[in-house]
Amino acid sequence: MTIPVKALTNRAIGSSSGICGSSELPLAYTIPVKSAKSVVAAAATRIRPGALCESVGLDSSQLDDPSRRIPIKQLVALYESAARLTNDDAFGLHMGERTELHNYDLLGYIAMNSPTVGEALQRTARYLPIWTDGARFKLDTEGSAVRCSWEYMDDSIAECRQGCEMALLTLAKVGRRLLRTANWTLREVRFRHPAPKDIFEHRHLFSAPVHFSDGNRRANFGSGDTSFSIEGRRSRTL
Repeated sequence: MTIPVKALTNRAIGSSSGICGSSELPLAYTIPVKSAKSVVAAAATRIRPGALCESVGLDSSQLDDPSRRIPIKQLVALYESAARLTNDDAFGLHMGERTELHNYDLLGYIAMNSPTVGEALQRTARYLPIWTDGARFKLDTEGSAVRCSWEYMDDSIAECRQGCEMALLTLAKVGRRLLRTANWTLREVRFRHPAPKDIFEHRHLFSAPVHFSDGNRRANFGSGDTSFSIEGRRSRTL
């Protein structure tokens, strides 16, 4: 059965009463609370979950509510706080390292049940609002090159290094798996934020040139065929 994009988006976003408890308050850009739960779990060996949640004003009792959505701005702040409180400057990268497509529920299912690599990427960009309306995954193709970029929709988000590094590493990791058989390679990764003091983890995990203080947040792939079938590789990627 085909579900219209608008219906999927509305189902994912929900209503303001589900977020803030009042239909009179403006609807924030949101994301499932399970994203925050993953961050808290990853940091739990170094920081008490309650203390981490409190640092960004998040009620830890919400973490086990599968239907709960939180402002994406709060999740981005949680990434930054977790990096500081755990003393792990590469926290976002380490989160991306452990994230798989199945963590994105229906969105991951749609991507992995696409017939080709190109369709998987296009559907991920198109149906991202199923998961969150607070970010945009943009796909651009030029010749044999594919550029995948990541943006947050909330202009008030000022500090987002950890979240962006998590998102692009997840994208690069899954993209590399999907595209490997199609002879695609990750050419480079670009970030807007300045380079951290130590970029060893960036070079190691991306296995490609990483640029900072750039005007974009994107991963560039090249030299391949997006019409290549992904049949048979779904279980390994999920």
